[in-house]
Amino acid sequence: MADTYPKNTIDDNGVLFLYQKIKGEMPTKTSDLLNDSAYQTAQNVADSIVAALQTLTIPTKVSDLQNDAGYQDQTQVQTAINTAIAGISNLHFDWSHQTLPVTGEENVIYAIPTGDVSDPYEFFVWKPDGQGGGSYIRLDFELDMSGYLQKTDLHFMTNAEIEALLTPSN
Repeated sequence: MADTYPKNTIDDNGVLFLYQKIKGEMPTKTSDLLNDSAYQTAQNVADSIVAALQTLTIPTKVSDLQNDAGYQDQTQVQTAINTAIAGISNLHFDWSHQTLPVTGEENVIYAIPTGDVSDPYEFFVWKPDGQGGGSYIRLDFELDMSGYLQKTDLHFMTNAEIEALLTPSN
């Protein structure tokens, strides 16, 4: 009995024949595609990067930046510091009070005794409020001297130790 197949079917030989027919038509690389107009090779990409880098300008100074409107150069900073210092040239310490006065004065640093031997003074300045009053601001100075040489670290040499230091050894 002969093999009977429904219409529009392909047997093994037909599949092989069809494969052979279309094998040469199958694209094997991107450039074989019909819509390859925008593809780029690795060299195209590298060339584009090199070209972009050649036109790139990297700022080397703050003044080269577009948003440098408020930057200050060294001279401007020093002028601002000098002006600020000149405005407080009469700044001084007041050691005469045991407690803060009711109303303070500008340009005075009030040194108020604390009674604590390790931290004998607290320091305050008067900040006026512009309406005839004001308030004190505590200046919080803390110096950690623990890493520095202490008096108890000193060893005073005796005359015998000095003599031994200066005597040549045989």
